[in-house]
Amino acid sequence: MNAEQVLAALWSIALYHLPVVINVAVAGIVCVVLGCRVAKMMRGVTELSVFVQHAVLAIGMFGSILLSFSHHSEWAAAAISAGVLLFLLMSLKRWRLAPPAGTNRPHPLDPSDLQHAVGGTRSKP
Repeated sequence: MNAEQVLAALWSIALYHLPVVINVAVAGIVCVVLGCRVAKMMRGVTELSVFVQHAVLAIGMFGSILLSFSHHSEWAAAAISAGVLLFLLMSLKRWRLAPPAGTNRPHPLDPSDLQHAVGGTRSKP
């Protein structure tokens, strides 16, 4: 077998298992993004529950990756869904009465306020 035949065989295997390949790639990216988020959180400022939320979500994603390579790969989607569900359930307390601080929608703007968004004197009425 030469290198071209090996690459062709690997390509056909990857295409045959494309859903698993995509799941592993996307879940891996999500794990990296979650790690970056946790790295930006500050101990003592960020609530412990937020750290735990992100950890649960990362465990669900990483569990999905591990399950994809086992004889129980059909459970990979359930691992992701469980991680997301727990992430959302853990945040119910903060969202119960109103959105948490920093997530409120901005107040409505008067159309005249938008005339100076670019700047300059031509935008004046």
